[in-house]
Amino acid sequence: MKLAIPFLCLLLGVATVTTAQKAEVFKDGDLYGLKTDFGKELLPAEYVKMTKIKTDTLDFYIASLTGSAEIYSYSESKRAIYDEAPSNKFAVIQSEWVEAVKKNKIFGYDALGNKFEFKGHAWEPVKVKGMVGGKGPSGKFAVCQGGTALSGYDYLGVDAKHKECVVVLTDTGWIALDVKMKSHYDWSFDEIHNSDIHPEAFIVKKGTKWGILSLDGSMNLPPSEMKNPEGMFDFDGDSYAELNRSYAVKRAGKWGIVNQKNETKVDFRYDNAYMIDDFSIEQYGLTVHAVVKDGGTWKFLDEKWNESKSLQFDNWIGVHGEVALVMKEGKIQEVDLKTFDFVGKLYFGEYDESLVVKNEDGLSGVVSKNGEIIMPFEFTWIALEEEDVYFYVAEKNGKGGIYDKTGKVLVGHEYEGLTFLERKNEKDYFEVGLVGKVALAYWDKETNKMVLLTERVYRQVTYHFGDRMFSAETADGVFHTLDDNGKMIEEQKK
Repeated sequence: MKLAIPFLCLLLGVATVTTAQKAEVFKDGDLYGLKTDFGKELLPAEYVKMTKIKTDTLDFYIASLTGSAEIYSYSESKRAIYDEAPSNKFAVIQSEWVEAVKKNKIFGYDALGNKFEFKGHAWEPVKVKGMVGGKGPSGKFAVCQGGTALSGYDYLGVDAKHKECVVVLTDTGWIALDVKMKSHYDWSFDEIHNSDIHPEAFIVKKGTKWGILSLDGSMNLPPSEMKNPEGMFDFDGDSYAELNRSYAVKRAGKWGIVNQKNETKVDFRYDNAYMIDDFSIEQYGLTVHAVVKDGGTWKFLDEKWNESKSLQFDNWIGVHGEVALVMKEGKIQEVDLKTFDFVGKLYFGEYDESLVVKNEDGLSGVVSKNGEIIMPFEFTWIALEEEDVYFYVAEKNGKGGIYDKTGKVLVGHEYEGLTFLERKNEKDYFEVGLVGKVALAYWDKETNKMVLLTERVYRQVTYHFGDRMFSAETADGVFHTLDDNGKMIEEQKK
């Protein structure tokens, strides 16, 4: 067993040095040690790994041996060994905490080097003022700080998203707690995401419903059914959208409009409702802010939510600049949002014969320049593949299919993860399958089926235009180069 006493003497020996020095990890062969930036050795190169945990006041070093570890600290003002642990295991909880497990007891070190024992026996990292989640004998978690439980051991899990917000898992979902362990809401959620524009607020999701919460109460929109919420929230991991606005939501079977505080702006009495895009309002000086459906009539609402204009059409498609696309009498028509006149030619007709259009219900279709509906608005996405003869690849109900330029189905919706790769030697090649179960395939135009050229064993399949070869990545990160028949040519690691 490796003895830690020489290291204790070594570190204590430099404790009286007054010259400001920094500790640096160095490597000798395959082993690691610690020395000052003046070259004085603090720990010899006898460790298989050296992990630095930096805090504002003190740096920790976890010196790992085979099957064990030791923990040291080093700073200009305080140099000492805090614990000798030839048979203990250390793990970083976060930058302010180090966890040490010793004889089934858990010890922590704060940023000043103070040591204490945690009273739970399982821990999860959180980011709120040095808090951690501790599991008690019952198997449930409490929010803990400095070894003290701030809440009861009542939760299925503990996590954090913000320096002022802890989230805990209950039987009905996650709820948000402030630093006093108080929840300001009577609803729960499945997911929580940050807002970069509003750091005090979070976007939450419950099933297919979306909402907003903030601990100061300035935003309190419970998860609600909304139109195309990802677009409304500009959602891509974190949100860069303006949340201080109004939203069209559905409750008790009817649509209305509320603001971010859940205050009702338009009563819940309409058959449908959509918000006018904020960018279009500002860019084109529009006076309409929403459109609602009342029976067979659509009514445009101004900034005070008063009805300013009414029109007859069947369905709302969406806003494009200063015009809106609507469905009327089986065709797509254009409405000028300033004059409210129907315009004969579609906004894209000058440039394209047809266009893939996504409506504000989140579904895609294909429309000709004359307004004919080539493919109805019932697809999750549609991609136009332009080769010698172009075709559409579309997904519906989680499975992909292929359509010709007239909207006729060529390959039925039988394939998950259907993605066009390249046309090569008169064959159209596709990636087929979900991540981890992907195969290379080609489209057999005689049977209108996908012919798998490999097994469904890859994470992904791509096409490299430089060498005109296919590449397939395995689960362990190995890339296989494939020929046109799906046969492996070589292996290379990236």
